[in-house]
Amino acid sequence: MKTTWIVAAVCLAAGTARGAGLQTPSLTPDFEPFATQAASEAAGELDLVECCRICRQKAAGGALKPWSFALTQTADFGTSLALPIGLTPSNTLLSPIGDASQAAILTGSQAQLLGILGNLGILPVPPGTDVQGVFEDDFQFQTTAATSYQRELGEFGVLTAGYSYYQNLHPDLDELDLQSHTPTVQHAIQLTDRITLTNYYTYSYYFLSGSSFVSQNRIGSTAVLRANDRWDFGLGTNYANANFRGGSQFLNSDNYAGTLEATRYLDEGRNNYIKAGYGAGYSDAVLSGFAYQLNSVFTVIRFLYGNEFRNEVRLSGGYGRYDFIGVDPIQSTIFRADNIYNAGLFYGRKIGDNWQVFAQYSYLKSNSNVARQLYNSDLISLGVTYAR
Repeated sequence: MKTTWIVAAVCLAAGTARGAGLQTPSLTPDFEPFATQAASEAAGELDLVECCRICRQKAAGGALKPWSFALTQTADFGTSLALPIGLTPSNTLLSPIGDASQAAILTGSQAQLLGILGNLGILPVPPGTDVQGVFEDDFQFQTTAATSYQRELGEFGVLTAGYSYYQNLHPDLDELDLQSHTPTVQHAIQLTDRITLTNYYTYSYYFLSGSSFVSQNRIGSTAVLRANDRWDFGLGTNYANANFRGGSQFLNSDNYAGTLEATRYLDEGRNNYIKAGYGAGYSDAVLSGFAYQLNSVFTVIRFLYGNEFRNEVRLSGGYGRYDFIGVDPIQSTIFRADNIYNAGLFYGRKIGDNWQVFAQYSYLKSNSNVARQLYNSDLISLGVTYAR
């Protein structure tokens, strides 16, 4: 039983079945303040509670099954596509006014094309202002794969090493093609009958449109309290540094984040639940116009039903307030502030013990006081997940 509980806590801390870009070990990866949402948009990723159920099955007889693997493939259609703001605060496509054909994510070379090297402090030249945001619709195909190896350390500890891969490809909008590689190592230990602590390190490397984009080192801890059969409480904290390539060092940042989370289970089997949480963070970018503080809240409602609980429905929603520290580099009279709302509806159907087919709708609204960050995005996803 003790090993089973530790393995469940490892899943809560790592989300190993979800495998995800900058998505890091956390109580709820969807809610990590500075983690990219790109992989969580691959709708078929297993819910953390489902992950824990699988882990408990693997702990038969108190012995871990060392290796696990998961693969998700989706086909999606999205409107007003952009990168996740958790990956880069300059997450929308920018182009010269009147020439959307030259749109790209902001890098050093794109800044030169836009004539804003002075705005970013790269060259001592006058600032430019002829910049527009570009919001295109396109299909995309997302692949998420993860593998992990676990072994017991003593009676109450589990060491896990894992690797995850993420890729999305667009037929037309290849400026947003994203690929990531993320190895992770973590140690979970049961401190008492009710409290489990997990410490982790993860390294992520991103390629954007085939070129090196950003790397990130992250360390953190999560603690999970099982108050009783119906309530879990979690606390997480982490630090990460982001190092951008392609002449984009003005975006380099140190990131500090913390989360609080509560889960109320609606049945004795802990299958159905309502989860809510709060997160806060600070991103200290080199250029203060891209540094910000964040406060966010979220909620998730999950139901399993039908024969052997093979049907799953999830409703989710969240809100984040991004208050930027310095004057915006492009609209230089404004201190940027983004209010980001998101909502999602997921339906999945398990086929056998290892497969799940699913459909999901996701909505994101970025309500900003700078024009290039003002957009609404819809994403419709169909896909399949295999986990073993």
